[in-house]
Amino acid sequence: MQTRNWLALAAALCATTAWAFDRPTPPTQEELTAIFVAADADGSGGLNRTEFDVYVQGVRQLFADKHFAAADTDGNG
Repeated sequence: MQTRNWLALAAALCATTAWAFDRPTPPTQEELTAIFVAADADGSGGLNRTEFDVYVQGVRQLFADKHFAAADTDGNG
């Protein structure tokens, strides 16, 4: 239950700010789940504060990567 709540929150945050950019592809459930699983260091299925910070950083990085890819229209990086 906790995993789904955090993933829904991350997806909602990404979706609400996407209007300001060149429409990057929204994060997929699989991408968000992979970030969550990687952040859940103890495998508990929930996140403590340290793990949550890792999760947020992972989501931010994914968000930045997707926005950069959308803005890099000529693909030259």
